[in-house]
Parts: sequence; structure tokens; C-alpha cells
Amino acid sequence: MSSEDATPVQPRKTYKRKKKLINPRMQLKIAGAAVAIALVSVLVLTVMLNEAFVQMVDRGWIDPANVSGSWLEVLIPTVLMSLAILFPLVLSLGILLSHRIAGPMYRFRVWLTDVKNGKETRPCKIRDGDEHQDFCELLNEVTEPLRTGEVFAKNQPAADEASEPVADKTVEAEAA
Repeated sequence: MSSEDATPVQPRKTYKRKKKLINPRMQLKIAGAAVAIALVSVLVLTVMLNEAFVQMVDRGWIDPANVSGSWLEVLIPTVLMSLAILFPLVLSLGILLSHRIAGPMYRFRVWLTDVKNGKETRPCKIRDGDEHQDFCELLNEVTEPLRTGEVFAKNQPAADEASEPVADKTVEAEAA
């Protein structure tokens, strides 16, 4: 078989979700926690650097006459610049990382609602790289009877009961 006879393999089309804040409350809570950790880290580092500087002065490694108040003039803008760089960086990273969790959770909620309302019969699918792939497979296994109609067939009355008119059952109940 020549290479001309082979059908070309089409690359798999990947779906890229444009909206990054799928569940803003949850995602911002995660990103906010990451920002808080970064801010505390910068502040702890600042205190540690200040303590190291004070020890250098105490040991005579740095002449205190040359330092006077200039240390804080250097330290404070440096800390503020670090925070200005870290805040948006950590916030963005927190949103992007939580996006791989919030997106599938949103998909599961919409898909389960559609299954419940009888609108969805296809298996649940989420993007490659998203978290909760195993949960998606479990949802498909659990909801298969609902999606294929097996549950509804089991809940239907037997053929001989279905042919009996409802009015006759009511009359019999009143006579007894």
C-alpha cells in the first residue's frame, strides 16, 4: 500500500475554553488564597532581610554611619515593587490553574441537568488536560441507564396493568 492510498490522519480538534472565570466565586477564592500566601511570603522575607541587615550592622560588616535611614528608603520601594509584580502574576496563575477544575465542574452540572430533563443521551466529555477525567467516566457509567432509557422502561407498568382502564380501578376502590 503506497502512501498516496492512505487516508490522511486529521489532527484532533481541541476545544479551548475562552472564558477563564467559569465559577468566579470558587476560582477567585483559590486565587485569593494564592495571593495571600505570596503576600505573606514577601512580608516574611522583608522582615528576614531587615533582620539580616541589622545583624550585618551589629557585626561591623556595614558602617552604621553610612546607612542611617537609607536602608528603609531602599527596602520599602523594593518590597512594593515585588508586591506589584507578584500580585497580578499569582492572581492570574491561580485563575488559570483553577480553570481546569471549575470548567469540568460547570460541564458536569449542565450535563447532569440535561440528563435529568431527558435532553442529553450522549456520554459526558470534558477537554483533555482538564481535571476530573475519572469522575466524568464514573458519571457516564452511573447515568447510562438514564440516558439509554433503561430506567424508564423498568418503571413502566406491566402490559396487562396498562390495558386496564383507570376508571375501573376507581370504581372498584369505591365499591370496597
